[in-house]
Amino acid sequence: MYNVGDVFDCDDFSVVATAFARIYVRYVLNGGLPWAFGRAMGNEFRGMPILHSLNICLTQEGIYLLDYGDRGRLWEAKSENDSVFFVSV
Repeated sequence: MYNVGDVFDCDDFSVVATAFARIYVRYVLNGGLPWAFGRAMGNEFRGMPILHSLNICLTQEGIYLLDYGDRGRLWEAKSENDSVFFVSV
């Protein structure tokens, strides 16, 4: 039997992806990008009700969500399809 806290799932992956993005921006790109990358949690994504954690990218062009489940997806967040209740950048 396993404890749910021992499973590497969506919230763990979004933390790791955020750390890698920050390392890349700081040490490879020398800290200069006009966008913010972080974590988001919500209860509806792409019109499907699900409690989920993924990554968020805030740009001048819009807000984008990046999900690594299945084959990985990137899409522009829309208020009618995506319900985010927590963001950390």
